[in-house]
Amino acid sequence: MVMRMRKITISSGEVQVRALTRREINAGNDYGLKYVGVAITPDNFDGVLDYCLGCQFPDAVLDDLGNDDLHVLFRAVISETWGNPGEEKNSPTSGLGAQTDGESTTAETAENPNASKE
Repeated sequence: MVMRMRKITISSGEVQVRALTRREINAGNDYGLKYVGVAITPDNFDGVLDYCLGCQFPDAVLDDLGNDDLHVLFRAVISETWGNPGEEKNSPTSGLGAQTDGESTTAETAENPNASKE
């Protein structure tokens, strides 16, 4: 099986992150990880971040990174595992405001081709 990887640039260079595996998601249930997403709260954020990054990077690598780099890596892991609405075709951001006039026509607003054009 080939895992999809995402290249991320941090202060120390370019690294690759991947989606969490089924085994890793199951093992992370105590941190709020589920197949449909992750429940992040102020109380569990540090634990979730450490767990998700620890699945892919050794502590020696993570210990030398700044907080900004850790957040960039964490967001990339989350996006790879559960998706990023801004990157998905049918995301909430692809609604009427993101479409041309012709694309936003629906059955309710479409012109009836059989209607009288008087």
